[in-house]
Amino acid sequence: MPFGLTNTSATFCTLMNDIFREWLNDFVVIYIDDILIYSGSLEEHLEHLRKMFQRLRENKLYAKFKKCEFKVTELDFLGHRITQEGLKMDDHKVKVILDWEPPKSVLALKSFLELASYYRKFIKNFAKMAAPLTNLLKKSTRIYEWDGACDEVFKTLKGILVKALVLKLPDFNKDFEIHSDASDFAIGKVLTQEGKPVAFESKKLSETERRWSTHEKEMWAVIHCFKTWGHYIGSKDVVVWTDNVTLRYFATQPKLSSKQVRWQDILALFNVNIRHKPRKENVVPDALSRKHQLKMVYVGEIELQKEVRLTSHHDKFAKEVKQNIQNGAKSHFQVRNGLLWYKQNWLYVPKGRMRDVLLKECHDGLFAGHGGAKRTTTFLKKSYY
Repeated sequence: MPFGLTNTSATFCTLMNDIFREWLNDFVVIYIDDILIYSGSLEEHLEHLRKMFQRLRENKLYAKFKKCEFKVTELDFLGHRITQEGLKMDDHKVKVILDWEPPKSVLALKSFLELASYYRKFIKNFAKMAAPLTNLLKKSTRIYEWDGACDEVFKTLKGILVKALVLKLPDFNKDFEIHSDASDFAIGKVLTQEGKPVAFESKKLSETERRWSTHEKEMWAVIHCFKTWGHYIGSKDVVVWTDNVTLRYFATQPKLSSKQVRWQDILALFNVNIRHKPRKENVVPDALSRKHQLKMVYVGEIELQKEVRLTSHHDKFAKEVKQNIQNGAKSHFQVRNGLLWYKQNWLYVPKGRMRDVLLKECHDGLFAGHGGAKRTTTFLKKSYY
C-alpha cells in the first residue's frame, strides 16, 4: 500500500484492527504495521503465532522475515524496552539525550524537551524539574538566556533519565489506585497497581489555574488523572488517595460552579472512591515539592550555600551558636557542612544580600505572584530561619 496517499495510514490501521479484532489486547497489540504478540508460555506463544500467520495468509498480508523477531523475552517497541520486569526506556534514545549539548536556541531547547517529555511517565516531578527550561519557551520571554540555573537543571534532568524507574506493566484484570497532589504551581500524580508504579504524570499550572483555591487545585489534579489515564481505568473501581479531606464530599457538594459541574460529569464516567490520607502519611513517590523547594532551583542551591557559609563566618549570632554547640551546650541548632540549621530543616541565613535575594524570589518570582507580606513570610519560614 502506498503510504504517500491521503488517509493511507488511517485506512491501514482500520484494516489491521478489523482483521485481528477478536484477539486485540488478548495476546495481540497492533500499531499501524507493527504487530506485537505476547504469551504466558512458549507452547502458548507458538499457538498464537500459528493463528496470526494463518489470519495474515487469509487476508493476503505478508511480513518481511528480516524485520521479525521470534521467541524473545524482551524487545524494543515504540520507543520503549519491554521486559519481564516491566517497562523501561529505550537505551538508544536515552543515550541520545545524555549526549545532547546545552541548547543554544529556543528551537534546540524545544527539540530536547520534546524527546525528554516522551519519557515523562518514568520521571516523578518532571514538570517541576523542567520548569526553568520550559519558562524559556514562553512568548513573554524576549531574550533567550541560558544561565547557571538552567544548566544545572539540564544536567540533573539528563542524570535522572539514566536512573529512571522500571514501570509495572498494567494488568487490566486488577484494580488501579491513584495518588494525587497539588502545590501552588503544579499538580502531580502516580498510577499504581499492587503498590507498584504504572505511570507518573505532572503538569504545570497556568497563570489562571494558580489563582484557583486549594480545593480546586487538588480537585483539578484528580480530574487530570482521569483525563490522562481514563483508557487504563475504564469501568473498573479505582481508589484515589489525596491529602485534601474536602474532596471526599465533592460528589455531594450542594453549590457548584460551571467548572465544577463539568468535573462532576467527568467523574460520573468512572467508579471513583476518593479517600483521604493525611499529608504526613502521604508518601506518594511523585508527591510534588512545595513552592519553597522550587525557588532553590532559581536561586541556585549551591550558590546559596556557598554564600551563606562565607557570611556565617562574620555573623555574630552564627558564631555564638556554633561556639555554644562546640562547648556541649544543648541547642535547637546543629552544624552540617559548615551551615547552621534550626531543628534540622530550616537553614539559617545571616543578614545581608542573600536575605534580599530570597525575599525577592518569594515575592516577585515566576510562581510567587506578589502574594503580599503574610504569604511571602509564610513561604520563607518553610525553609529558612
